[in-house]
Amino acid sequence: MEWTPDLPEPWRGLLKQALHQQLEARPASVRDWWSRATTTAVPPAPAPSPARASTARFDLLGAITSASNGATIHVPAGDYVLTEPLVLNKSLTLVGAGRDAVTIRGACEKAVLILEGNHSWTLSGLTIMHEGAAWADVMTATQGRLTMRGCACAGGVWDEAKNQGGDGLWISGSTTGTIEDSHFTHNYVGIRIGGTATPTLKGNRIFDNTRSGLYYQSKGAGTADGNWLGDNGANGISVNSEASPTLTGNQCERNKEFGIRYSDSATGTAERNLCARNGLSGILVTETAHPALTENTCEENEGSGIRFSGKATGTAKANRCRANAYSGCEVSDEAWPTLTGNQCEGNQQSGIVYFKQAAGSADGNVCTGNSYHGIGVQADAHPTLTDNHCAQNKEDGIRYSGQGAGRAMNNQCSENGLHGIEVLGDAHPTLTGNRSIQNKEAGMRISDRAAGTIEANLCGSNGLSGIIVRETAHPMLTDNRCEQNTQSGIAFFGQATGTAEGNQCCENGLHGIEVQGDAHPTLIGNRCARNKEAGMRFSERAAGTVERNQCLNNALSGIIVRETAHPDLLRNRCQQNTQSGIASFGQATGTMEGNQCSENGLHGIDIQGDAQPTLTANYCMKNKEAGIRFSGEAGGTAEGNQCGENGLHGVVVTGTAHPMLAGNRCESNTQCGIVYFEQAAGTAQGNQCDVNGYHGIETQGGAYPLLTGNRCARNTYSGIRFSGTSAGTASENVCTENQFHGISLADDAQPTLTGNRCEQNAQCGIAYLGQAMGTAEGNLCAGNGLHGISVQGDAHPTLIGNRCERNTQSGLAYFGNGAGMAEGNICQNNAMNGIYLGDTTTPVLRGNTTTGNKGDGMKDARK
Repeated sequence: MEWTPDLPEPWRGLLKQALHQQLEARPASVRDWWSRATTTAVPPAPAPSPARASTARFDLLGAITSASNGATIHVPAGDYVLTEPLVLNKSLTLVGAGRDAVTIRGACEKAVLILEGNHSWTLSGLTIMHEGAAWADVMTATQGRLTMRGCACAGGVWDEAKNQGGDGLWISGSTTGTIEDSHFTHNYVGIRIGGTATPTLKGNRIFDNTRSGLYYQSKGAGTADGNWLGDNGANGISVNSEASPTLTGNQCERNKEFGIRYSDSATGTAERNLCARNGLSGILVTETAHPALTENTCEENEGSGIRFSGKATGTAKANRCRANAYSGCEVSDEAWPTLTGNQCEGNQQSGIVYFKQAAGSADGNVCTGNSYHGIGVQADAHPTLTDNHCAQNKEDGIRYSGQGAGRAMNNQCSENGLHGIEVLGDAHPTLTGNRSIQNKEAGMRISDRAAGTIEANLCGSNGLSGIIVRETAHPMLTDNRCEQNTQSGIAFFGQATGTAEGNQCCENGLHGIEVQGDAHPTLIGNRCARNKEAGMRFSERAAGTVERNQCLNNALSGIIVRETAHPDLLRNRCQQNTQSGIASFGQATGTMEGNQCSENGLHGIDIQGDAQPTLTANYCMKNKEAGIRFSGEAGGTAEGNQCGENGLHGVVVTGTAHPMLAGNRCESNTQCGIVYFEQAAGTAQGNQCDVNGYHGIETQGGAYPLLTGNRCARNTYSGIRFSGTSAGTASENVCTENQFHGISLADDAQPTLTGNRCEQNAQCGIAYLGQAMGTAEGNLCAGNGLHGISVQGDAHPTLIGNRCERNTQSGLAYFGNGAGMAEGNICQNNAMNGIYLGDTTTPVLRGNTTTGNKGDGMKDARK
């Protein structure tokens, strides 16, 4: 400080010694602060009388008493000790030599300085200090106008029992004015503003107070601008009751509780404040408080950056909440604020978190780089989250847990360490129009018992699947786009259920939709195209209903069902897939009905392993190989399917497969309508196999099916053909108008032919070739272009009770080394012979009837 110019040089050392002796007698906290703030002192004056209460050379009380209303008093440097409160009850200006030079202090109760009445006071360059243990405010004003610059107030003592005292400056009533560039320290509360007071506080330092630095109550208002409030025992600024101040550009640092605290019904605005390194949160809004918080920076606090609790409302807009030990913004209890355009980054928990029954809205916030989630919604919270950007958080972009609900719309959740959006517990939010992209795991994951509606979201380019539904979760997934994910577009695991309808799952690294475990969802009207494996895949014990989906252009099959999965596949379109439209493996079962499986690279429907599904009324057309294929040990039923115009066959049965084929239409296929290979078996009943490029039905290898009641007409070769070592039974089939034979048997085939009608075929009704054998009994072979039955090569069948009539040549004809037995056959009304025997044939003929033939009844070329 500056020494007074008329002070003699010898006094200077004496003054410094005296001042330090006085400081030793003061309370330690005040003494510590004063030692930091003061470097020199003025010499003590003679001891005052009790009435005058002055220890300085200047008679302060006398000057105040004698001053006229509105006067200005210059207070020289000195230490002014009061024995009773100093009351200013008129307008005055006190100009001190500087707060480091002038101290007005007292140890009495109530206050050191009382501003009384509706007057105007201006104080500058003063320190006002209370010392001792008696309760007191340092300075009070209940009305009028106070202007205070470059002052300090210290030492207020709180009486807890009587709830009084303790304030460095207590402004109440209707007081107005400006408090500027002043210090308030080592009080219970630095500055308290109540009543309807509306002061302006600017550039003050309010620190080391037991509770709050600045405390608003009642209907206190006014402006606090550019103040520093640090190291207070509770809050930097506390706004209570119905107070409504404007807080602008303040720095609230290292306070033990909150930087700024709003409670009761408080309101007002807080703008561009810094709340940093506080022991709890940067800003707390609780009870029914409802302030507007704008462009504040809340960083490195031990709690959250901004916290709303109780039933608080209000707005938080464009605040920056970073590097806090908890979350950037925390909303708890029944609070429902509006959070808009805040930046919540690098917090040790979440960017924004909602607890308990919290609600409100969060719109356009940026939540990045947080250690937990961008936004968390827990317990029964139910906020509305709109247009937020949640990126690069270590866990989820948005997480719902507990019974969390509410709505999340148009948020972008990208590049998070786990999922874009995760829904856990019993949470049931509505998620609409969000973009969950490039997350390390799923775009969205729904777990536990969670539900809710997930609609029109984009889940793309994620490290696992676009949407995962697991455990017993049961959401409604509608119109989502799940594209270019590393695994599947949508994946159901565990015992998950729910519905997926109208989703587009395209260009994923595995499947469009995957269903595993015991999951059994309902999948309706989804489009699964251009995936690297299947459009849809069901595995393990999965089930559910799959209806009216489009599975197109996938690199494997449109739909895969494997292991013991057993979904119902209804009216799906599975087209232009590299392999099959639908493929069933393992021990899969279930129903496939009304599906359109066409133009696939292999088969329309492919049944492998031990699978045994039920196939009904499917449309399997124009596939490169078969319309339907059964292989391995597959079984099941295929009924009423249409398998036409396929590159090979309508239906293929191979391996040891043994399905029931009933009422299928297998027409216009490049090769056969139905074909059996290897050791295949089963039954083909009532099928229509017409106009195929080879045969209506063909049985090769060691196959041995039961063919009954089928219609095989107008095929390029035979209606039915047996070759290899095939066997089985062909009964009551109609083989007509085929370009070769009604039924042909070649190689070592040995089936039983019973009751078949083989009419109007271009060559024979039944033709035995190679070394074929077996039995033909009770068949009608009529109106054929050559013979009713012909036996050629080394064939040697048993022919019993067949009717061979009206054929263009013979009823029964043996050629080459044909042999076997013919007994009780009726060969009549044929255009040439009843029976013809070639010159090297050796059949045994018994009791055959040969009447009405135009040639010989029996013509034997051996004679």
